[in-house]
Amino acid sequence: MEIEVFAVPKASFTINNSTQCLQNNLFVFSNTSNENGANSVVYNWGILGKTITTHTGTNIPNQVMSDTGTFRVGLLASSKEGCINSSEQSIYVAETPQVNIMGKDACVGEEIQFNSALVLNKGIPAYNWAFGDGNLSVQANPKHTYMAQGNFTVKLSVTSNYGCKGDANDYPVQAFVKPKASFTSEYLMSQGMETDWKFVFTGSGAQNYEWYFEDGQVDYVAGPIYKTFDRTGNFKVRLIASTANGCKDSTSALIFLKPELLMWIPNAFSPNVDGLNESFGPNMTFGLSKYSMRILDRWGNILWQTENPEEKWKGIDKDGVQVIEGMYAYEIVFRYVDNKLYVYKGTVMVLY
Repeated sequence: MEIEVFAVPKASFTINNSTQCLQNNLFVFSNTSNENGANSVVYNWGILGKTITTHTGTNIPNQVMSDTGTFRVGLLASSKEGCINSSEQSIYVAETPQVNIMGKDACVGEEIQFNSALVLNKGIPAYNWAFGDGNLSVQANPKHTYMAQGNFTVKLSVTSNYGCKGDANDYPVQAFVKPKASFTSEYLMSQGMETDWKFVFTGSGAQNYEWYFEDGQVDYVAGPIYKTFDRTGNFKVRLIASTANGCKDSTSALIFLKPELLMWIPNAFSPNVDGLNESFGPNMTFGLSKYSMRILDRWGNILWQTENPEEKWKGIDKDGVQVIEGMYAYEIVFRYVDNKLYVYKGTVMVLY
């Protein structure tokens, strides 16, 4: 009895690229089977995924996949005698990243936080930002500062590790001009304890003005602003300049407040316990430092002295004895709030 052995075909095929992006994918399959002399070999193709695609023929038409995921591709080679061989490979359709940009307008020199809203279920994203001013970033959510005024177009593309690239819609950003805050201050005059000053905005690009003075006064115009203060020494003035878009700049300065020195010294007093003109000394003690007052007799002897501007001479000597009626010399020395040294010399009549 003769046994007939039939040839068995060897099924095989190649794929142009087994991993492609959903966008513009095109799978090309090439039948590379070896029929090994088998008779009338028939080829059956199948693509298994969410649905099944079949085709009979040596070559399957080029395939455009309409969904993402992994698909099994099989080729079955069958001879006339029923000898069968198969080959199977997988293809992967990767999703295209979907991305949007989130950000905001800002002032020149202020940092903007940009964020990317990404949809990518599988894959590792690589980010490429272009901020429209020549600067780039590869961070997912970068920060950027525009150093010049203008309108800029922000672009973002995201590429997955499968090579799939998604582009965000262009995002317009405006960098608003930032105002410059500066001002001049001018001393006008002093009237006793009150000092008058003038302030003028000298900056640029502002529509709104906020003046803050250390004593609680405020103002909201560019100037000239006229203010009266009843303080002494260093005094802080602060200005905030802003635009209609909310861009701000601020500056501050110290001015020196110096009330006018209105010193009056009487030329006579009567320490006679009648409640009137009982003591001698300057009419004001505000702002006096390093103070001294000496009372001298006609021979230049020091009868009485003090370093306390609040202490007045009551017509007594250094031993507490009442002096006799007559003329006495005085010398008053002090520094005022303007740091100048003042010296007053003269005579005073003691009357009873």
